[in-house]
Amino acid sequence: KSVIGRRTAKKLQMPFYDTMGMVHKKLKLDNPQELFQRSGVVKLMAAQRDLFSELTALDGPAIIEVWPEGVLEPSNAEVIKKMGTIIYIHRKTNIALAVAEREKKTPLLHEMSTGKTINLLDASIKLYAEESVYFEIMADMILENNGSEDEAVERLADMIRKHRGSKDE
Repeated sequence: KSVIGRRTAKKLQMPFYDTMGMVHKKLKLDNPQELFQRSGVVKLMAAQRDLFSELTALDGPAIIEVWPEGVLEPSNAEVIKKMGTIIYIHRKTNIALAVAEREKKTPLLHEMSTGKTINLLDASIKLYAEESVYFEIMADMILENNGSEDEAVERLADMIRKHRGSKDE
């Protein structure tokens, strides 16, 4: 989503905001394991809510990437809806897992209590698939992203152009 959003924003000459990156930078969360602690989650949700409120005041169009966790918090969801048109970029789970395997991007978490190693990417993709119904409910439009990155950028840019054109009429 980040790459597609960033590339589309550049193509359409719009600003791009990666909200999770902005929140991580603000909270100085360098270690992903901090997010699995209750205090990390509470700080994350509060920082997201503050950032989303700030972004509602933007003047002009922008592409804002919102990570799934933001949508699941009801107070955040209300603010996100005020930002503008929501486009959910959906990818089939099996395709997302295959891409992750091919790219060998495998962050691991070692559970101290059980000694198990958890593939965080696989776990997050599977959780995302379970929660996708919430994203579909919030979305004004859905972009099926089951092809190449280039195809997704072109299709997203076309969706935005058409939507912006229909608002001007």
